[in-house]
Amino acid sequence: MRLFHPEVFQGRLTSKRYFEGWYFKHVSADLSRVYSFIPGVALNSNHPHAFIQVINGTTGNTHYIEYPLSEFKFRRDNFWVKVGKSEFSAESMHLDIEGSDIKVKG
Repeated sequence: MRLFHPEVFQGRLTSKRYFEGWYFKHVSADLSRVYSFIPGVALNSNHPHAFIQVINGTTGNTHYIEYPLSEFKFRRDNFWVKVGKSEFSAESMHLDIEGSDIKVKG
């Protein structure tokens, strides 16, 4: 099934070394604001975790918010991932991100 749906999670959460992420870019209608959101997983033997990276394309500021791997959910039949309380799909995304220096909801 993954062969025909390369957008779905391709890995296994039991892998010792693996990285996968999905890039969502949003630009305001007047082009004054650009934000990118990258949900993903970083698996290694020392510190496996899920994450959401937030990039302000105007200022270049970047935030990397880590989550326990247990807070990463996915579907194999269509593209949908959940990291923490945030959900991402081909049709939409719902953000609920809170880090030490960032808060995004909507």
